[in-house]
Amino acid sequence: MGRWWLGLLAAGLLAAGAVYWGPGLIRRVEAPIVVGLVHSKTGPLAGVEQQMLDAEVLALEEINEAGGLLGRQLTWVIADGRSDSSVFGQEARRLVESEKASVLFGGLTSACRRPMEAAATAGKRLYFFPGVYEGMEVSVDMIGTGPLPNQQAVPAVSWCFETLKARKFFLAGMADVSSYAIHAVVGDQLKAIGGSVAGEAFAGIDGGGMEELVAAAKASGADVVISSVVGDANLAFFKQMAAAGLTADELPIVSLRVSEADLRQIPADETVGHYAGQGYFQASEAGVKDGLAERLRARYGGDRTASDPAASAYYAVKLWSQAVEEAESLSTEDVRGCLSRQSLETPQGVVSIDHDMLHAWRPFQMGRIRRDGRFDVVWKLSRPIRPISYPVFRSREAWRDALLRWTTTGKPGLDEPAPAAPASSAEPAGRPVVWGPRGAVRRETPGPAPSTRAAATPRAPVR
Repeated sequence: MGRWWLGLLAAGLLAAGAVYWGPGLIRRVEAPIVVGLVHSKTGPLAGVEQQMLDAEVLALEEINEAGGLLGRQLTWVIADGRSDSSVFGQEARRLVESEKASVLFGGLTSACRRPMEAAATAGKRLYFFPGVYEGMEVSVDMIGTGPLPNQQAVPAVSWCFETLKARKFFLAGMADVSSYAIHAVVGDQLKAIGGSVAGEAFAGIDGGGMEELVAAAKASGADVVISSVVGDANLAFFKQMAAAGLTADELPIVSLRVSEADLRQIPADETVGHYAGQGYFQASEAGVKDGLAERLRARYGGDRTASDPAASAYYAVKLWSQAVEEAESLSTEDVRGCLSRQSLETPQGVVSIDHDMLHAWRPFQMGRIRRDGRFDVVWKLSRPIRPISYPVFRSREAWRDALLRWTTTGKPGLDEPAPAAPASSAEPAGRPVVWGPRGAVRRETPGPAPSTRAAATPRAPVR
């Protein structure tokens, strides 16, 4: 009798233990969540993309250290896009089909973005793109955390127009759709505010054609250069500009795509005094404990620098993880449905996902290049800028037609002239208007509060 009672008691205890601890044990033995990362580890884009990759890995490691997602650890598979758009597509498909990646991150240029987005769509996965994106379309499978033209080029031109008193702009870009879009938007903006495009030229991703580009800039008579040159091509760009006598005093460059990683490879005499317009600079983390730059240095070495592309990549992983946690699921539909409620508080400002367009609201700052290859922040907006795919300068149909032509012919330009500036485009004293999507972005100067239509603040960050 005693043995029967003891046996029954033991069975009851085992059953109770299974109910209490069983789910946790099952979760601990579940396979890890696979994340696909595609970045150029070789080729002319590798210098910037390696930093983006390192930032993504840092974010994934931090998530694992905090307990993972859904009770599971994360693992990641890294593929080398080799600075080749076709390789990006091949590797993205492999990660989805063979490696069973639940989500994809990667890419710097629009040419590499498109095949990755196609692979994600075909595999019913979400794809987070931290590079520069031209807009002119809306995707439900791609989430952008890098800048659109209205979040970077438009406020940069505004700053040049007022602070540098520039009226004639030379546009230097890459033979890539994102540069074509930037030039088109800037051209329309300048017509609206009374400036002009003195000339434009494009170089290859390997720097091919840079000599002709610099010669055109020198002959243009421009007051400033707006540059969307990217990757190793920046080495040739700054070198040849300096060799042509085009110093920062002679013809200042405002770069949209030069990073601290690029500056480490370029002689200081060729870059000092020029500018960059971006959402993140290390200088904006001065005095901030445990900022992104500090964590990257702790993880990868004391000489590591952070950059805007790296920050965009880091934020992408964190925003995805927050959406997964809220959805309590890895389902693409469930996670997509939670993305528009995600935001992060950063030293630069709130980074959040827009409700109408799955793209990040972004801060904006102007930095001046120092001799040590870092930036001094000389101006910034106090609020993040909402992403807009179709700038108000033209209709949606016109932008869609332009994008189709750029992607099919590989040639820049627009077929139709830009519309005349609206009657309200006059510049108020001390507050020059910058024509851009959904109203105006205005410089932060003393005076009346900015228009409520300007760079509206998103909802409070999710904690």
